[in-house]
This record gives sequence, C-alpha cells and structure tokens, in this order.
Amino acid sequence: MRCRNRGLAIAADSFCRTLSARWPFRRRGTHGSRRLIKDFSPVTLIASVPNVLVVNQAFAAAHAIESVTDLVAYARAHPGKLNFGSGGNGSIGHLAGELLKARSKVDALHIPYQGAAPAQMALLGAQLDFMFDNLAAAAPLIAANKVRALAVTTAARSSLLPDLPTMQEAGVPGFDLNTWFGVFVPAGTPPVVVNRLYEAYARAMALPDVRERLLAMGSETGPMLPAAFAAFVKAEQMKYKRVVELSGGQARLKCPTKGRGPTKRRVGSTVSRVWQGSKCPAIAPAGWQPSLC
Repeated sequence: MRCRNRGLAIAADSFCRTLSARWPFRRRGTHGSRRLIKDFSPVTLIASVPNVLVVNQAFAAAHAIESVTDLVAYARAHPGKLNFGSGGNGSIGHLAGELLKARSKVDALHIPYQGAAPAQMALLGAQLDFMFDNLAAAAPLIAANKVRALAVTTAARSSLLPDLPTMQEAGVPGFDLNTWFGVFVPAGTPPVVVNRLYEAYARAMALPDVRERLLAMGSETGPMLPAAFAAFVKAEQMKYKRVVELSGGQARLKCPTKGRGPTKRRVGSTVSRVWQGSKCPAIAPAGWQPSLC
C-alpha cells in the first residue's frame, strides 16, 4: 500500500520511512493525541545540529558585547530592555532563550516569528537584539561578519566554529540543547524490519558524500541503535519538559483536545494571531500560531 501523506502519517499495513516535514503528532478526533514513543518505533538518529547564540552586530558594537558574559551583564544592568526572537513559540530558539533567562537570571522579551528565516531577517534589521539560530543557517552570516556569534548551545564545541565556546564554557551551567532529526516507523513494525532499516540507514550515513553533507550541517553524530535511540528520545522529552518548567511555563507531553478559540496579540508593529488553549502546533488551524503554556 502506498503512502498517501508525506512524513509519518502512515497506514497500519505500510512501511513509509520519509523524514517528516512537520512534527509527527496529530489530533485523533476527540480522543487525545499521538504519543511519539508509543505510537511510533524509533529506528535511528540521522543528524544532531548545534544552535548558536548570535547578536545584532551594531548592537554588539555599540555596547561592547563580545561574549555571553558581556550580554548577561548588559541585560542585568538594563532589565527588560533586551528582546530576542525565534521561529515560534515552543521552538528550540524560544526554549534556549528562556533557559538563558532562567540560568542567568536576566529579563528579555521573546518575540516569536513564523519561522526562523523571518526572525533572522529581523535580527539583521536590528529589530531584535539576539537569537538562538541553527548553526548551519547562521554560519554564512557569522563568516560575513553580519552577526556576532557568542556561543554554541551544545555541551561540546562544534567543528564548524571550533574557537567558539559552549554556553557552559561561557558561564551558563546546565545548557545543552540542539536540533536533531531521526527516523521512525509505526508502532508494531516487526523488530526484524526495524533492524533492517537501521542497518540500511547506517550504511547510507557512512557513505563519504553523505558524511560530508552531514558534517557541513554541523552534525558530527553517528547512527544510534533502535534501543539507544528510543532511550535518547525519552530523555530528550524529559529534558525539554524540565526546560519549559524552569522557564515558568507548563510542559505537556500530550496535546489538549480543545482550544478556546482565536485571539490576537500585538508584537511590535504587527498583530500575531494566537490560538489560545492549543499547546500543540498540529491542533492550531492553518495560519494560526500555537500559544506556549
């Protein structure tokens, strides 16, 4: 049976293995939401990409901000004056900013955008002071001296920017966030099929051209065995749950079944439409931005 949908919306009697273009969570009528580990069987990790803290170049030059320590010191001396952007509420860029605020005890206004690209443009246009961007996307801007990089968000330094410290090295403890990509199949897929898929992906990832492209993205990870990947996913869910709670929000691993309806929120000179009560992007109607708890 052929897959009628892209990604991980899969018929029970078919094996589709494409990478999902969106998060693999869908509302099931009024019966709750899919749970990643229970509804899907992990196969392997494909890539793990660092994020990087970057600041607007003019802002950094005007206030002598050359390190995370400088940024934190400025934020503490000017409470409530800084802002940071992300690709949307609940995104990795948003959570990284909230973790920085919580760990460093500083205040900064979060401005969500409809994707990382508009947020990046806002940073270049001096509408934002800083953001946590994907390293692969930010690397050309860093090389062109259009933004100033302060630190990567992973526990280890990146081979793309080996001289750039980690957030932990820069003085922010307990900071280890990244963007990762993995392969899943429907729950109930026979273990022999899962193992064969893992072996196929592992062979593909070992190919020189594939390895070169992954390294160019900043991904230095190798494939994980299915059991190890399942444990990794569970640990990641709990890690981000703690990050949300640390930021003062409420983390939910299951999406609520009903939203309260649309409202409008003004951000700068634009009006951001938010579907209040819906914490899962898959539930919010098209064109509406889900609100964070």
